[in-house]
Amino acid sequence: MGWALTREENEVVNEKDEREGKPVARQLAPMISTFIRAQWESGELEDVEDERRRILEEATELDHIWGVWGASLIEKDPEVVPDEDIAAQVGRDFFLDEQIPRHESGQGYVKVVEHSVMWKETAASKIFTYQGLTTCTEVDKSWTVMSSVYNHLRQGKERGISELRTFIRTEGEQQERLEAMGYRSPTWRLLRALQSLLSAVQLQGESAVTAPPFFPSAGRGTTRFWGKDQGQTLSVVPSNF
Repeated sequence: MGWALTREENEVVNEKDEREGKPVARQLAPMISTFIRAQWESGELEDVEDERRRILEEATELDHIWGVWGASLIEKDPEVVPDEDIAAQVGRDFFLDEQIPRHESGQGYVKVVEHSVMWKETAASKIFTYQGLTTCTEVDKSWTVMSSVYNHLRQGKERGISELRTFIRTEGEQQERLEAMGYRSPTWRLLRALQSLLSAVQLQGESAVTAPPFFPSAGRGTTRFWGKDQGQTLSVVPSNF
């Protein structure tokens, strides 16, 4: 779990070592201490076997020696992210095809902004994300979908970025045609319940912009959204379409 069992060169012994940034501390991992203390504090030790009681007593002694007590438990007192003076502007300096501004110390930093900002992967990108929605601004391929839908669909390796833009546009139009006929997609809660009931691994129907990602594969007819055509299928295709 990352906690050293033997002495190391960069071992933390006192507060001075912590300030100097030494990364190694010899102590029980917090979750191990939590488990030991929960077992001992449960108060149900009178009826346990002698062997188990002996183990718990030795574990408790180990925790007293090597455990971390008080308010300095790592999960309750994480390291503070330094306030670095970085003249970087979100929406201008954080494109993935550019070098992200770094502090001279080499440490990471957090940038907090007052309002939501538009996010683009590259300065010239025609796709941007803003307030949970991803929009494509290409004239012949324009669309807007939930950012989670876009991120899920682009994880597949079957389509390049240009093909993906066209695919999302086509599927958005398909969904609009369905809804114009009065069709309404089932809720994800209902689909998950049916998936569990039927042990389904594939969804048949809907559109790629509404199909839930918790199905390993999904498609409509011969159109494959993601995954392979295999296993038990749950079909939600409107009968009059």
